Amino acid sequence: MFMFYCYTTLPVITILHATAPLQVREALMRKVSRERVGTELEGMFSGPDPVRAMTDIHRLRLFPAVFTVTPDAEAKLPSNWGEPCVQLVTAATATLAAVNFQVGVAKEEVKVALLSALLLPVRAVESKGKKGKSLPVVPLIVGESMKWKKSYASLAAEVQAQAPELLKVYQTLQGLGGSWQVSAPEELRTKLGMAVRQLKGNWRVVMPAGTVIASLLPLSSAKPLGIDSAEADASESESRSGSSADVQAAENNTDSGVAARVACCHSLESAVMAFKLDKCWKEAGWRPLLDGQQIKAATGAEGPQIGKITDKLMQWQLAHPDASQQDAKQWLSSYNEHD
Repeated sequence: MFMFYCYTTLPVITILHATAPLQVREALMRKVSRERVGTELEGMFSGPDPVRAMTDIHRLRLFPAVFTVTPDAEAKLPSNWGEPCVQLVTAATATLAAVNFQVGVAKEEVKVALLSALLLPVRAVESKGKKGKSLPVVPLIVGESMKWKKSYASLAAEVQAQAPELLKVYQTLQGLGGSWQVSAPEELRTKLGMAVRQLKGNWRVVMPAGTVIASLLPLSSAKPLGIDSAEADASESESRSGSSADVQAAENNTDSGVAARVACCHSLESAVMAFKLDKCWKEAGWRPLLDGQQIKAATGAEGPQIGKITDKLMQWQLAHPDASQQDAKQWLSSYNEHD
């Protein structure tokens, strides 16, 4: 397979680049199983130099053959859509190498972060499914093109979806200076808690990916591809709004740019720990302090209204992680008065 030969000697790469990218691409599409491609990619992502691997795949013009998308999705993308993908996985690698999280980061967590970064530019692209339903292209690439586990597809998509919320939290933390460590606004604690809960897994597993992807969003290479240009510009503008100049200027992975992204990661991790949100997902035992029957008895609510109150209760709990059931009943009484 081509991956084995791409990493033997530089002349081999040069010869392939000069003479055979089209032939190799056609062979990949017709003769190499997607399972084999996925196996080779597993080795690259887990290997010593995933950046070189992705760079060479792009330089050989093989990126679209390795990370295949459906024809309708491909029509929405520029021919060189692999370029910003490689730029972002390069930036993510530099950030991960420099950041020192409070708890060590395992290889699987690094893999999720790099995968999420690589496919960040196509996060907004959708493809028509078999029944005509629009489907996001990132899970399709991971599951169908790479043949990786569904868990990787769902994690990458969720990390990308929550990264803008994490970035907004970081921008707010920047605006507060050091005061957030003493007294953070309730809305900020709730917003960060909701983002952590939406990641639907152990914060320690998704934290490296979530914070790193958030730190990459202000980069121009993170601008979403395959959508209306005005919408893409608006997304880029929102990501850059309130970000430090260092983050915005970090296109070439300068020391200041990497340092700014590391600061973003550290601030978000510290905030999650300070706000006691590191175990706020359901599987860790974090559930509403009052169940549906208790809410019904106290408020007379029925059906969907109980669900609405439960959601509001959970948001309140995220801002008050040490609250007791009695505290929740007092909140419910106040909520009932104003709702």
